[in-house]
Amino acid sequence: MKKFSSKARYVAVMGVLMALCAALTTIESAVSAFLPVGMRIGLANIVILTAAVCLGLPSAFVLTILK
Repeated sequence: MKKFSSKARYVAVMGVLMALCAALTTIESAVSAFLPVGMRIGLANIVILTAAVCLGLPSAFVLTILK
């Protein structure tokens, strides 16, 4: 897990990742209209996996719950 110099920086990084998850989920919803029923690409999961590698599993879990 990466150490941040302050708690505010950690909250800011998590906020940016959450916004990216929301944007990719919206894009995925628009694209899924052209895919077969029930098929999803999973674009927001890219952000979750990146958070798991860079920030650690607890942070990735929080993003997953908030997503």
